[in-house]
Amino acid sequence: MELDGRVVVITKGISEIGLALAARCQKEGAIVVLSDTNEKTLLKIADETGITPIAGDTTHPPDIKSLVDKTTHRFGRIDLFVSNASPGPLGTSFSNGSDWNASCLLSQMYAVKYMLPQMINRKNGYFLNLIPATGLFAEYDLGMYSTLKHPLLSFAERMAASYGHVGVKVSVFCSELFITDVAIVTQNKCAVVNLQNLAGQIIEGIRHEQFIMFLHNKCKATNIYQHELVHYYLAC
Repeated sequence: MELDGRVVVITKGISEIGLALAARCQKEGAIVVLSDTNEKTLLKIADETGITPIAGDTTHPPDIKSLVDKTTHRFGRIDLFVSNASPGPLGTSFSNGSDWNASCLLSQMYAVKYMLPQMINRKNGYFLNLIPATGLFAEYDLGMYSTLKHPLLSFAERMAASYGHVGVKVSVFCSELFITDVAIVTQNKCAVVNLQNLAGQIIEGIRHEQFIMFLHNKCKATNIYQHELVHYYLAC
């Protein structure tokens, strides 16, 4: 997918990677809508960048519907929906309903529910799901956290396999355990990351409709330019 002229919605848009993706999408010529619970910061960013702010909590289905409805009413459609997963609970053994909601599985499912009909009708649309790498590589020290993230990848795979033939595409970026504005931190090791460059590589993956993207630090690098962003196509 090329982003010029596309309508892009990014949830948790005031976070580091969300904001970097928003800037990159704007650079590519997209119309960007940011959503986040922190309305004050969201409005400040909107004033500085010209993006469209829509405050809301995307762990709540009514807020997701409102986001989709408001964006569609204003711009006529949504071309790319970016689900930026929250960290969620870091428990080890037990889970409850609120944990599953916090894992962002429900938010991604409801985003699909409210947007899939318009995308199928147009035979065009794209979902980018940002999930922790524990959804791809099990983290045994964080058993419940890892367990709650695996369904995010499974759901994205099922979406890609089920609707790719009608023009609805899906990509997943599996981040390391934590992403900040200065570093990726995993297993007590730290690597400095240029988020703007990372966002550019993710958008390049979307351009080529690559399914899974994740960072592989094969040379123990200190910055993103020495990391390799690994891409996999989904074979259906």
